Amino acid sequence: MKFMDKTYDVLKDIFKILPERIVLSISKLPSEIKENIQEIRLRTNRPVALTCESVTYYLTDKSFTADLFNNLNYIKVSKIEITETFTKACTYSVYNRQQEISNGFITINGGHRMGISGTGVYSKGGLVNVKDITSLNIRIAREYIGCSRNLLEQLNNNFGSILICGKPCSGKTTLIRDLARELSLNYGKKVCVIDSRNEISSTYRGELTKDLGNCDVYSMYKKTDAIEHSVRNMAPDYVVCDEIVTEEEVKAISYGLNSGVNFIATIHSSSPFELKNKVIFKELQELNSFSSVVMLKNIGTPCTVDSIISMKEFGK
Repeated sequence: MKFMDKTYDVLKDIFKILPERIVLSISKLPSEIKENIQEIRLRTNRPVALTCESVTYYLTDKSFTADLFNNLNYIKVSKIEITETFTKACTYSVYNRQQEISNGFITINGGHRMGISGTGVYSKGGLVNVKDITSLNIRIAREYIGCSRNLLEQLNNNFGSILICGKPCSGKTTLIRDLARELSLNYGKKVCVIDSRNEISSTYRGELTKDLGNCDVYSMYKKTDAIEHSVRNMAPDYVVCDEIVTEEEVKAISYGLNSGVNFIATIHSSSPFELKNKVIFKELQELNSFSSVVMLKNIGTPCTVDSIISMKEFGK
């Protein structure tokens, strides 16, 4: 497995939008901290928070700390800095990013996703904008080329439809990205990627910033529409999609399965017990088409397989 990104290459596009004093503070951190940053959280008048696996660090004037309560020298983010960071992330054209903003995030150069919270603006029953931004969460997009090869070997390269399960930050999205790449490049499969939140391909201004091999990508589509379009028009061997959460999405998957297409999909779940009790999993079980559940480890290196469980072992 090759870790695709060097630390500076990963963070350079984020540094372009962050306030200079925060950039300088992050740049001075030990390499083992910088290399493992998963999220950078900015909250109005609160300390800058860096999520690294299971630990959250807070920037201080001279260094960093994991203690949120006993340090008076935190680097706190001002309202002006929140606004400037958001505006830079939108490349100074907030209006052109309204579709993304109404979904609660924007994608910045490098494929990183910035989550947004603030005051919602509704029109005709739907969320159309977020104003008065109070928090920004930058999720750092990293790439592990080859991280799925061990899993493909364990599955004997002939596995039909599978579910990838794990808690947030366990590497589900990174793993299915590499599965899509491997299947399209090294197994000769036609693969469609349903990227409704732009996390898999990290498309920026019409270009994929992550290596998806020879896949066809549906970015920012409603998941149900993209599945239907891909199955009907692209004749895929596999459809890869993230975060199955609704009954409508299960119905769309059923349509694809009945058309002879295999699916690789993810569900948030930290254990087989939790998974078995999820309504959405029970609905997928009833399709009788998924062969295996891949559970990822919840700590340590992302994308690490903890166990592969036959769907039959879950019973009904």
